[in-house]
Amino acid sequence: PETAEAVGMCIACRCAPGSRAIGFKLMHTWYRAWHHKARMQDYYVDILPRLAKTHPDIKVVVLDRANPLRLMLSLLRAEYKLEQAMKMNNGSASSAYDWHDGQKGSASGGPQVTKDKKRFPLDVARIVQEVQWELHLRSIRDDMLKALGMPVLRLRYEACAKDIKTCVDAVAQFLGMPHMDLIGEESEDAAKSAEKESGGKEGASAKTKSILDEITNPDELLEAVKKRKWTQWLNA
Repeated sequence: PETAEAVGMCIACRCAPGSRAIGFKLMHTWYRAWHHKARMQDYYVDILPRLAKTHPDIKVVVLDRANPLRLMLSLLRAEYKLEQAMKMNNGSASSAYDWHDGQKGSASGGPQVTKDKKRFPLDVARIVQEVQWELHLRSIRDDMLKALGMPVLRLRYEACAKDIKTCVDAVAQFLGMPHMDLIGEESEDAAKSAEKESGGKEGASAKTKSILDEITNPDELLEAVKKRKWTQWLNA
């Protein structure tokens, strides 16, 4: 969309007739498709000012992962797992992802792939580039939010995963909405996810598994993170 009005129309286009949209999300992974621009940073430079015009009362909740290196590792691992699963399921992505209790199996009864933490070959050059872009986009986003004077609530993925209720309550208070009761299973699933990420029970951060133990080429990654002074993210 090239106009503020067009942006507003695009925001509402996925809603059912008569529904009222109270929020939407902007993902960093979407920047690649924004106008197919070579300058990926134009994603926020373009869209945030337009949203400020079409939605003058907008409030922004920023959810970042404190460890961008682990963020990108998770994305690249998932990509690798999908590729492997598709190979085992005759190139079908739809049957590759049928998750249940840590298992990934084919809905058609085909081969199963276990969700595990085995080492995988990491494209070090790519993860370096992805982390650099993530940090770059965060900086541009924050500068734009500050310049536009948008009210912002900042949350950390790690904290929300460990205590989703406190996270949701903070968002509700920020938006001026009633506090919401969460389904117990959802809270338990979030806690389990956080425990897996940290390598143990809450408070056992000293046992966090090193990223180097999760890939087949740790020496290559170690050299890259030392060069860029990112070693603090290896065990976080």
